[in-house]
Amino acid sequence: DRSVSRGLGDVYKRQEYNFDEEIAFLTDITLAKGVSGREKEVAKTFIKYAEPYADEIKRDALGNVIAYHYGKPNGPVVMMCGHMDEVGFFVKSIEDNGLIRLHPIGGWWPLCLPSDLFVVTNKEGKEFLGVIGARAPHGVTQEQRKNVIPLENLYLDLGVKDKKMVDDLKIKVGDMVTPKVDFHVMNDGRTLMSKAFDDRIGAAIALRVLKNLKGVETECTYVCVGTTQEEVGLRGAKTSAYDVEPDISFATDVSLSHDTPDVLDGGDSKLGAGVAMTLCDAGILSHPGLVNYLKETAQRLEIPYTNDFMAAGSTDAGTIHKTREGVMTMTVSLACRYYHSPYSMINYDDYINACKLMTEAIKNVNRKVVNKIREAKY
Repeated sequence: DRSVSRGLGDVYKRQEYNFDEEIAFLTDITLAKGVSGREKEVAKTFIKYAEPYADEIKRDALGNVIAYHYGKPNGPVVMMCGHMDEVGFFVKSIEDNGLIRLHPIGGWWPLCLPSDLFVVTNKEGKEFLGVIGARAPHGVTQEQRKNVIPLENLYLDLGVKDKKMVDDLKIKVGDMVTPKVDFHVMNDGRTLMSKAFDDRIGAAIALRVLKNLKGVETECTYVCVGTTQEEVGLRGAKTSAYDVEPDISFATDVSLSHDTPDVLDGGDSKLGAGVAMTLCDAGILSHPGLVNYLKETAQRLEIPYTNDFMAAGSTDAGTIHKTREGVMTMTVSLACRYYHSPYSMINYDDYINACKLMTEAIKNVNRKVVNKIREAKY
């Protein structure tokens, strides 16, 4: 049904993507600090970018940010979410010599951590730089050099002499610890590197769609959600989806980029290859009617995409699709290198293509489209 493509010109006039402005936006949202359960700074950033374009913004008890673009009364509801939390640590304990032991929030591979810079943020919002301790090879046996240091043996060195100095900084058990990084445009001019692309890039895409739809009359109501606590159990998505009651939902996230020596397993998703449509992961089998609808939209717009299969892990889609009586849901991803580490990489053109694709797909959702998607299961 190509009738849904009418009016494309007006929408694309609103989709002006200035590289410097987009980089400033992505820098702002990725460098905001917010591990699971401590997303306050990220939520403030999310709201800052949602306010000029949303008809209404709500918060819930878990800290989710829910921004509405209202369509016609009784029209379908489309929810698109990106989780605001990042992997990091809490202060677990403070040694007498001032070294800090860490409790992981989300999944870490300890090999990524020694010698990396991290920041402790205390309850007053003050930040203190530290480094994960790494032993010099001179005092390490050949056998020890082959082993990864367990997470429980890692510590953060603030460069203080004792516990009293840590107390004087008002650092307490439970304070948030996040990577200390900068945002970089890499040497090809298209690869971007920062922390927390998992999943600030998903939040950024959802926000960009909200911006694109400003002033556009839609039959559907679009709900742009920044979710919390995804990395520790998809928790914010559960409460926000229960509140929103969407007919259709997209979770935007990242997936493995199959273009480095350690991930050369035949997967199609890779930096610069386009939007990754996740057909299944450990938490969901994406709704086939919704996948077909998104693929048809991508083909019509000549936007590149890949099929994505993730053997381990899940996204917010894993809990959204089981909300109330069930929600037609899929995950839309960007290929990402090195996520769940202090630095990760995505491709700028993949980001822009995802923004264009999701804007057009959501703009055209009406009751006829919803019914057609639903019929794929019957």
